[in-house]
Amino acid sequence: MGFIYYLSSKSSLPSPFEINLPFIDKLYHFIEYSILGFFLSFSNSSKLILFLIGTLYGGFDEIHQGFVEGRDPSFFDWLFDSFGVFFGVWSVYLWKKKKS
Repeated sequence: MGFIYYLSSKSSLPSPFEINLPFIDKLYHFIEYSILGFFLSFSNSSKLILFLIGTLYGGFDEIHQGFVEGRDPSFFDWLFDSFGVFFGVWSVYLWKKKKS
């Protein structure tokens, strides 16, 4: 969460790849929050609680970006944050279930 906050505090971010695809930033949001969901999943909390924590953090992060010069909050970014958290949490859940 600290790393996400750090990235959100930057006015602009360099793209890790020189890819000029429409909506590539949504993929970055999905990946970033999938990783967050993955790490949250190692808690003993319920999947719903973990999803809510990650989704709420994504919402607060979007609000935070509204106060950063050169950035703005986006409902669609938050939506892809939420999809990412869901994917990360459920991936670990299914992996743990398969192992047992």
